Amino acid sequence: MRRFLTYTLGLFITTVLILTSLNVVGALMQPPALSIFVPQHCSPHPCWYGLQPGKTSIQQARTILDSSAEPVGNDIFQLCPDGNGACWKVTVTASGRDPDSALDNIDLNASKQQLRLGDLIALYGSPISGTLCYIITPTNGGITEDVPRPLMVGNISFKGHVQVFVYNPNDPKAQRFDPNMIVNQINFKSLPDQTAPRWRGFESVSKLYCGR
Repeated sequence: MRRFLTYTLGLFITTVLILTSLNVVGALMQPPALSIFVPQHCSPHPCWYGLQPGKTSIQQARTILDSSAEPVGNDIFQLCPDGNGACWKVTVTASGRDPDSALDNIDLNASKQQLRLGDLIALYGSPISGTLCYIITPTNGGITEDVPRPLMVGNISFKGHVQVFVYNPNDPKAQRFDPNMIVNQINFKSLPDQTAPRWRGFESVSKLYCGR
């Protein structure tokens, strides 16, 4: 009995040490952009960099971004939250024309950050919906035009009205989600997508729901 208890205790301690080591290694392997992206979240969600879709007006968003980011287009800004690290191209949109109209979306171009789908699942939890689309047209699919077409684009939603667009650079036409898919765009939305099919995980080959 004593030998069994000693063995069990040793196994428990070994397991704890392994898990702790994995957590430390995982933290060290996180993309630098993630450590800059995460602290910009605010509440209540969706909220990022003090901007809250559905509440912050488009004029308030312009004022916030004008004070800390470089304008590069119509309501498009180059934002470097820590001054010299990862930079994001941020686009803010509102359906109303009035300056007091609330934001509909905050779109972050993540194409230069090498964030993976697995990074965001670790951050936000399991997705609530996901679709794969076969994209041919350079301007479609939520993926920047510099990514060669055709390719499969994953459109994935998380709780908190967060939507991401991902692709697999190693197997662009694979009809399957993969945690190593590259995140190209992150959207914070005022309203969730009610029509997307629920998330079925990585093991199931996903049905194609669109092609453009």
